[in-house]
Parts: sequence; structure tokens; C-alpha cells
Amino acid sequence: MANPIGRSPVLLGVRSPVVDSVVRVAAGFARQLDAPLLCVIVDPSRFAAGRRSDGSIVVESIDPDDDDADQQMRASDLEARLRSIVSPTGVEVAVRAEMGDPVRELSRVADAEQALMIVVGTHRGRGRASEFFSGSIAAQLAHRQHRPVLVVPTDPVGSDEPLPWS
Repeated sequence: MANPIGRSPVLLGVRSPVVDSVVRVAAGFARQLDAPLLCVIVDPSRFAAGRRSDGSIVVESIDPDDDDADQQMRASDLEARLRSIVSPTGVEVAVRAEMGDPVRELSRVADAEQALMIVVGTHRGRGRASEFFSGSIAAQLAHRQHRPVLVVPTDPVGSDEPLPWS
């Protein structure tokens, strides 16, 4: 897909629920870099199952009980939420939905759009040491990307609190 913005963006990896502070940090960097913000929502519960004769992609859900109408409603709500957070900053914003493995898709879009950097938030909650060291999207991106990856804390630990892997 051609770059919908035309300039190299700051790419924001988005998951639901949206963490306003992460979006604001990404928009702040985009403003400082005089770049647009490309918000990429990756749905890991969906995958491309092939192509129809007209060339369109057949999308399937991992969960057979998942309702497409509900999924589209959630995506449009998420896009509206992102736009409402970014709008006051004056930063040009585009929102794009992808499906599959978040690390692979964020990397692919970042390469295709020649992103200046990738911004992601940390997971909320504590006690996720195994995910932090082996499976977090941020850690995987940091090891597989040639561009900067900014990880924005969503639930910072106070100076007297134990760290998530303690």
C-alpha cells in the first residue's frame, strides 16, 4: 500500500484499550519531528485466509464465534478515539488496521512507510517478567528493527515499588 500521508511518519502501534498518554507522547514526537502520525491497529485474532477471484482478501477470525459487525464497530470506535486524542495537537494523523502478528505487521508497515520511529506502550499490570524478557512486542521490535523503538510506560512503577520482574 502506498504511503497515505506522503511523508515519513512516526508510527504508533495501537492496542485496545487506548492509553491516552501513549498517543499523546507519539503525537508530541511527531510534532517535534514535523512528521505525520500513523496509528496502526493490529488485530492478532484475525488472519488472511486467501484471496477471492476478484483479488480481495478473505479474512478469518481465530475465534469462530467472533462477529464481524462487532469487530468493525470496535475498529471505528478506536479510530474515532485516536483522532480525538491527536486532534488538539495539530498533527496530521492517519489510522490503519492490519491483522496478524503485531511485531511482523508493525515492522512491515514501518518499512513500507519509511517510518522515522515506532512508538509502543508497555503492558498494564505487573508480574509479567517472562513476557518482558521473551515475548513483549516492544522487546521484539527493539531487537528486529533498524529504526528507533520508543517504549512509553503505561503504568510506571513508583520508586518504592518492586519492579515487574521482581
